[in-house]
Amino acid sequence: MRQLHDKHLADLRRSGIRESSFEACGLYSADAEAVRAISGMNVGPGLVFPYPETEGETGRRLERIKLDHPSVGADGKTMKYASPRRECYPEANRLYICALLDREILSDPTVELFITEGEKKAIKACQDGFPTIGLSGVWNWKAKDESGRSRPIEDLGIVDFRDRSVGIVFDSDAASNEQVRRAERALMEELACRGARPFIVRLPAPGRNERAAFGAKFGLDDLLVARGPKELRYLVEWSRNPLPLGCRSVTVLEYQPLRERPWLIDGIWKVGDCGFFAGAPKTKKSLLSLDLAIAVATGQSFLGRETTKGYVIIADEETNYQEFRVRLEQLAAGRGLALSDLDRISFLEKGKLRLDTPASVQDLHALCALTEPTLLVIDPFVRMHEMDENSSQDVAPMLGRLRQVSNAYGLSIVVVHHAKKNSTGSIADFMRGSGDMYGWLDAAILFAADDDQVQLRFAYRYGAAAADIVIRLDSQPGQLRWDLNREVDPEESVDAALRDERRLLVALAEGPMKKTEVREFLKRSGAYSSALIDSLVDRQLVLVEKAESTGGRPAEMVALTDLGRDFLSDDLSSPKGEQEVLKSESEDFVPGGPCSRGVAFSDSASALAGSRYVKKAPNGVVEGLGAGAGPGTGEVNGDDGRASEEEAQ
Repeated sequence: MRQLHDKHLADLRRSGIRESSFEACGLYSADAEAVRAISGMNVGPGLVFPYPETEGETGRRLERIKLDHPSVGADGKTMKYASPRRECYPEANRLYICALLDREILSDPTVELFITEGEKKAIKACQDGFPTIGLSGVWNWKAKDESGRSRPIEDLGIVDFRDRSVGIVFDSDAASNEQVRRAERALMEELACRGARPFIVRLPAPGRNERAAFGAKFGLDDLLVARGPKELRYLVEWSRNPLPLGCRSVTVLEYQPLRERPWLIDGIWKVGDCGFFAGAPKTKKSLLSLDLAIAVATGQSFLGRETTKGYVIIADEETNYQEFRVRLEQLAAGRGLALSDLDRISFLEKGKLRLDTPASVQDLHALCALTEPTLLVIDPFVRMHEMDENSSQDVAPMLGRLRQVSNAYGLSIVVVHHAKKNSTGSIADFMRGSGDMYGWLDAAILFAADDDQVQLRFAYRYGAAAADIVIRLDSQPGQLRWDLNREVDPEESVDAALRDERRLLVALAEGPMKKTEVREFLKRSGAYSSALIDSLVDRQLVLVEKAESTGGRPAEMVALTDLGRDFLSDDLSSPKGEQEVLKSESEDFVPGGPCSRGVAFSDSASALAGSRYVKKAPNGVVEGLGAGAGPGTGEVNGDDGRASEEEAQ
């Protein structure tokens, strides 16, 4: 048996080819003299691939050589493989049908067949259960005849292609190589003329963690080594002759490899998720998004949670370059880093990224293809377009383009966005703009701030969200650092709609209100207020009547029913039920004390100062709202007009 040098053994093993396979295929190593005898060229030593059953009139079989030292030909192209000159092997190009492929399959059109470029790839595919024929080049299923015309080679006649499913599997760069795509199309036409049902299997490019081992593209053998036969089977099932509109049987999903996506921020935001950092102005959204960028770029923790390290791109339209630099330096210093440590963060020139311009988003695609970022931060959304953010027709295409970028590169996208004025409650009601924003997001962090303290509320599409937390910005000379104060006990949080419902019932106990007054009282949108009123009407807790009017359109009045009074009295009978209604009507509330900006996500007894107070009289009748004369006064409509210290707590 001819020997294989260690270098060639290592090459074959990198391609996942077992010893029994390359022995069966008769592969061997040849020195420079032997290669010259085979090819008629002085190209040095190499690994020889014999073509079985290709003995021609001369009695010599075709052998091709993978060169140890690729050379550059007269046409400037790098020659990695050498084929014999015509004087050494006068016949035209041949199909590589390796010894692992049962030749009876060639005459059985019920067996699906694959065609790839390269002998080594064909061996690996046959070894892994995919009957595959190799070509010595993407165009080498053709050859020139005596007249110089290019014609299909005679070896194609060895295979019965009638009604056979045939997959063409070239390297992953075929998607961007027009010459290779032309060869694919031409081969498909030829196979179709022979009665086959050809289709193209498009291999993906290697991921960022695979490029060190496999380079910039996958060959068929590389894909099988890196991701296994199941991945190829999935690609085949996905590619095989879809119906119009890409319609496929759900059974194709059986072959889809299931991979767990890693967390970008453990338990909060996964790699590839898109979403928002949303809050009122001056709630420190931009500062926290920059801190996230630093954490991801350096592999440090964020909000006390581990992150996935990666390259970060920031599109910042919020600050000038000087302020941007100062913020980065101060946040980096708070983590014990210098600006020079942030070499995995890049920023876009201001005004360059326009989400309403498809050409600009195409440039973003090109940038991501070159840099392979893990995270893109867009700050803020409103500065990246000139469209109407309340219009679904305008917003949906922009978010769709961002989603395409995310899907194409496994990119996490954080968009800094503003909340509605006086908004509380659900995320859909919280964020400013079209409802498409809520439909688009995978994750979100909602902000409410009080000077250097910020409450964060988390939302996640695919599972339970993390508990709310309160963080504090520690500002020292030359540095900024976020400190985790505490997690918010879920028992502290009260559903916003329930809280608004109780507040409204208490207010209606004093007398009817116009629908417009209800909206102003709740400080919510008209749609939200109407839905809440409808819910109370359905439960017969309130009724809506048209008031008499001397002129103009009659006002719709909302009034409390007797059932509503009984419900309110029972609901406030417990200390907990009473405290939950002691919600400051100010929009400036966060746990821990009065808040100058933001929105409230949960109640706290420490925020009672300055709030209107509801007291249940001894006879069980709710006496109504106090005047709210000022912080700490505790004024109520009780017997003595003043709450006890215990009640105020």
